Amino acid sequence: MAEKPLIFVSHATVEAEMAEAVRAYLDGVTEQRLDWFVSSDGETLGLGERWLDRIVDGLKRARLLIVLASPRSLDSPWIHFEAGAAWIRDCPVVPLCHSGMRKDLLERPLLDLQGVDLLSVHDWNMLVRMTCEAAGMATPPVRYDELFADIKRIQDGYMFWDNLNRYTGEGLRGQGAEFAYLARKGAIGAAENTARVTVGEPNGLDPDLGLRVPSSRETMVDEMIEFFAAYDILRLERIGMLTYGGRDFVSLRAAKGDQFDVLRDPACAIAADIEAAEKR
Repeated sequence: MAEKPLIFVSHATVEAEMAEAVRAYLDGVTEQRLDWFVSSDGETLGLGERWLDRIVDGLKRARLLIVLASPRSLDSPWIHFEAGAAWIRDCPVVPLCHSGMRKDLLERPLLDLQGVDLLSVHDWNMLVRMTCEAAGMATPPVRYDELFADIKRIQDGYMFWDNLNRYTGEGLRGQGAEFAYLARKGAIGAAENTARVTVGEPNGLDPDLGLRVPSSRETMVDEMIEFFAAYDILRLERIGMLTYGGRDFVSLRAAKGDQFDVLRDPACAIAADIEAAEKR
């Protein structure tokens, strides 16, 4: 029996869930007419196998190599090794950009390839057509609603720390003392667990504590409120604008969520500020 054409999915091990989502969707579209090399799926590489030999064999057989390209995965030398090996064979190499990477942000030589932004219908249509050609079949009607919802969920998980540090570092910059105050408070929703804006105590360990976002960052406030609420870290609410020290600020009311302690994790941009404030 003739071997099926093989599609090689090059990815960082920590992004195995995204690799499986892409494989599962394309495998369904092509009616299982293709073989897949996905090193993290638990099936492509068996226990005790000489994994490098299997990778080389997969690269030799591949009709198409898909690279899952994110800021994290592109730090892996194996991604570039596998892409380069396929390129030398004139095997098409398609970067699939996700989790903060876009095809226009790729560096050369990947920038020189036709890439895919993973939440673009237009780009997915091209990828599906290319995959169906490899399978020797016409392109069927496709929908992406469930796939895109799944991709977004996976991306949100991959980008959690990047987003957390963006919002605490850029959005709520300099608020470590205020977060330390919230951390010492009681049950969520209690009156004393609500931070109110104050102009008089900028470092406020005072009950009338202020959370102030410079108006220059106001465009990210709604994103920030949604992010903190989604992960139950902080409950932020706009309560107006204020001017302090000659600068305009968006003022927020805040309550601590169940997952507030993630802000103490060393990976969080303000963890050191919180620790220092609590020692004072």
